[in-house]
Amino acid sequence: MNNPSLFIFNRSRKLPFLFCLIALTLISVNSFSQDLKRVEIVQANSLEGSKINGQQVRRLNGDVIFRQDKTLMYCDSALFYENSNSIDAYGHVRIVGPDANMEGRTLHYNGDTKQAVITNDVKLSDGKMILSTQ
Repeated sequence: MNNPSLFIFNRSRKLPFLFCLIALTLISVNSFSQDLKRVEIVQANSLEGSKINGQQVRRLNGDVIFRQDKTLMYCDSALFYENSNSIDAYGHVRIVGPDANMEGRTLHYNGDTKQAVITNDVKLSDGKMILSTQ
């Protein structure tokens, strides 16, 4: 059992498998990052950059529109955290998507997970019904 040639033989058979596993992992991570669409600024009346808590932030005001894939997000003003691909939006907030529309007064949107949290005077519509809540 302590034969060195047997140990080398077993390890050499495991190396190609290990390299294939690493290569597949890197390919899948790379494919995921390419499929992940970033939030884009479509328009704003004004845009300025600043740092908040050490993070680069773009402050947008007036008729702000963002896009991710087939979804458009409208608001009066927003903070766009480009590095984390997220938005804090304020004013009359609307999300117009392929399946449903939402509106409210404030929005936190994570572009990586595509999750939106809308608060204050919230309405959700799928074209057939409307759900309203505070």
